[in-house]
Amino acid sequence: MQSPGLPGEGLERVACNLCGEDRTKKIFQAEGYWLVRCSGCGLAYINPRLPASARGEVYDDDYIRGHTSGEELDRDFVWTIDPTSWEATRLRYATRGITNGRLLEVGCATGKFLWAVQQKGLEVWGVEFNRRAACVAAKRLGCTVLTGGFEEAQLPEGHFNVVCLFHVIEHMLDPLATVRKIRDLLRQDGRMVLECPDFGSGNARKLGPRWIMVQPKEHLYYFDECSLRRLLEGAGFRVEKVRRCGGLGALKGGTQSAVTEGLKCKTFELRQWLAPTPWLRNLARRFFWDLLRQNDNILIVASRRS
Repeated sequence: MQSPGLPGEGLERVACNLCGEDRTKKIFQAEGYWLVRCSGCGLAYINPRLPASARGEVYDDDYIRGHTSGEELDRDFVWTIDPTSWEATRLRYATRGITNGRLLEVGCATGKFLWAVQQKGLEVWGVEFNRRAACVAAKRLGCTVLTGGFEEAQLPEGHFNVVCLFHVIEHMLDPLATVRKIRDLLRQDGRMVLECPDFGSGNARKLGPRWIMVQPKEHLYYFDECSLRRLLEGAGFRVEKVRRCGGLGALKGGTQSAVTEGLKCKTFELRQWLAPTPWLRNLARRFFWDLLRQNDNILIVASRRS
């Protein structure tokens, strides 16, 4: 049997998730997998890819530890959110204008973001593929956390004010079906907050297969702003806001020198210094992230169309 970590027999070929076209052009190869671009609409995705049956081995406990503090599965701890951090920005977008409502996070891991939302007085729900992480979140927060894939999750329609997906949509086997389902779960005035790697960023263009977000066993789709808009608008959403975030990806490709490490530290220090000053922070973000596109991720806030 072919190991899920190695390309070969057992991979599945798929057509474009946005337009259904099955003609593609190869962009580059990474870890033995091909990243291709749809000849019809330009969507970039892995093809062929690991099948759904291999997901359990990809998103195991070690995966969760690597994407959290490293201890959240194994011991009790205290969560905190720095008010100048990007996590705090996510929180503001998700809860703005809502004082008494319900928020669902798809891919909630051990529940740190849901905890922060809960502190704002909202009712929180979660969906998490990893069973152990879902149990941790449900126990600590005392809320409903469904285990397994979002595609199969049984959730009440028209029930949520907000649905959040942070670095989840690129993992989905069928992003279009995912977004359509989210629309059904939202109230008439509901919104979605979505963040994912930005394949249109300067870092992605410069680094190609060395870009830190190229993870072909996990990241199946590579969206830019154009393809994200097509995805959301085609599923019945109106894009309200687009934000770039991140920005150190260009420093993570290849061998790390002492100069590169020092530059990374100085960049973090500068961002921390600017963070408490809104106009300076916004100016820096506009210049480095929007104009120069020195970012790794893109965040979109979209409202449900009637």
